[in-house]
Amino acid sequence: MAWYKLGIPKPASAPAVSAGGGGSGDNKTIAVVYTFVSAWGEEGPPSDASDLLDIKNTDTLTVSSMSTSGGSGLNLVSKRIYIANTGTTSTDYQFWAEVPLASASYSHTLTLSALAEVIRSRTWFPPVAGLKGLVAAGNGVLAGFADNDVWLTEAYLPHAWPPSYRKSVPYGVVGLGTFGNTLVVFTTGNVYMGSFTSPSSFVPQKLTDGKACVSKRGIVGMGDGVLYPTAEGLGYVSGDGFKLVTDPLITREQWQALVPSSINAYRLGNRYIGFYD
Repeated sequence: MAWYKLGIPKPASAPAVSAGGGGSGDNKTIAVVYTFVSAWGEEGPPSDASDLLDIKNTDTLTVSSMSTSGGSGLNLVSKRIYIANTGTTSTDYQFWAEVPLASASYSHTLTLSALAEVIRSRTWFPPVAGLKGLVAAGNGVLAGFADNDVWLTEAYLPHAWPPSYRKSVPYGVVGLGTFGNTLVVFTTGNVYMGSFTSPSSFVPQKLTDGKACVSKRGIVGMGDGVLYPTAEGLGYVSGDGFKLVTDPLITREQWQALVPSSINAYRLGNRYIGFYD
């Protein structure tokens, strides 16, 4: 069995830069950052930027003092170097070279017109410490929670957890559930839900009649909604809102005798199978 930590860390050290001769034309002011890359092509957030450097086109640029390790438990194999280049309307970091992880420095002729794509991983941080409750939330997005916060990934990039996608709710999160492209947030105080087409569009809305969830392991997605244990009975959240499905079948006293906080449950076909203490 092998395992790796989820996420690609930010490099600990900023690069140093220097220029050799041989270039021509006007001076250009540049800065350099670099990222770590895993064996699967996962890319993390960039390092802090180097000091500014004046350089001529086709000068020899040397980038040094790059970190050669991101820590233990990672599958890192290389680094990507980006250079801040000014175009007709803006300045941004563009790809220059990819080097082995063990290389602390890299030197080559810099041709500004040959710089490639703009950096995409500026906010692709690893998951926050303490993240749990991982679910597939639809449209290639994973979701998890820590304390009162719900975190989402970039679509189809499970290693990338941008802080801008974090959503907070007033109560501690107990667990998450999904149906379709809707993410349901169960808390110690209420239920929140929201549909989304991209992680940036998720906005949790409070269900006015939702009940607090008393068992994370009792949350089960049923395809068109989510069943979960409350203190009063088995709750159901769907596109129609909340209802207590055991209300006509089991009294609150009978339900409490099952110790609802102990329930762990699973879906079998169209049935909710719950185990209790």
